[in-house]
Amino acid sequence: MASLKRIQLDADRINDGRWVTVEVDGDPFEIKTRGFTARYRDTFQRLRMERVREINRKTDPGALMLSVDTLPPSVEDLC
Repeated sequence: MASLKRIQLDADRINDGRWVTVEVDGDPFEIKTRGFTARYRDTFQRLRMERVREINRKTDPGALMLSVDTLPPSVEDLC
């Protein structure tokens, strides 16, 4: 039976991250990984909204306007 302690989230690790060793083609290196913090999500949302406004400003009158929910994945990836 799984214990609650095993699935409990470590808030410090989510915010501060931890170093993880990754190996690609036999060449190990370390990256710092962390969870999606509120700061990250706020920044991502702001960037998405900026792109939507930018695209909608260039849209022809009467054309379908974009929203954050309809932003194309390729544009979202740039954010």
